[in-house]
Amino acid sequence: MEVMHHPEHHIQRDILYRLCFNKELRFSDLKPENLENNIFMYHLKQLTKAGLVIKNEEGLYTLAPNGMAYIDKLNYSTKQQSIQPKVVCYLQITDAHGTQLYWRRKIQPSIGYVGVPVGKIQYGEDVQRAAQRELTEKTGLTNVKLVYRGTANLKFYVSNSLVSHILTLVYTGKVNSVEPEVLSSEFGDVFWSNEEVDNVLESVYFIKDQLSAHPHGYFFAEQDFYL
Repeated sequence: MEVMHHPEHHIQRDILYRLCFNKELRFSDLKPENLENNIFMYHLKQLTKAGLVIKNEEGLYTLAPNGMAYIDKLNYSTKQQSIQPKVVCYLQITDAHGTQLYWRRKIQPSIGYVGVPVGKIQYGEDVQRAAQRELTEKTGLTNVKLVYRGTANLKFYVSNSLVSHILTLVYTGKVNSVEPEVLSSEFGDVFWSNEEVDNVLESVYFIKDQLSAHPHGYFFAEQDFYL
């Protein structure tokens, strides 16, 4: 995936903001009156070099596709890109006897806690493909039919400070047996269990309750948790 340039200078951010409200602008309309031409031109060239702004055949400046992608994430009050919730696939995997697949986290903000395998959906990726990819990457399991069951908006707090906000797309899947062994990594240990497990995140029980309450349909739920 191409790495996008993120303008740090306020003049560059202002140029992008102006072009957000105009399909195209002349140099004279784009430049603030109190700014010297050479200074403004330097920052404009930095944006064109970065592929955020283009100069068309008529000599007018407009947003390039990467510039449009940048603006799409902009907070219009601050002219800064907004922090967005993570969008993840949540993988509730069991076998025919109800043995569940867990993931003991080795990373913050919930290091040491037990959840289920989850993974971020990559920008531009199909959701179903993301779920299958994350299952294989996190566990090594392949050829598991994953079924979308619902969405949960989850927020996690530590000492009343918000540390994680995730929009969770919940998928369920079943395997015939717990073989072959699943993978572990520096991010977490994956394991099967049909017994009570210590340090399970409350969100795991919350999602289980939602699945039980909606056995034949989709659900949407929201909840805050305190680690």
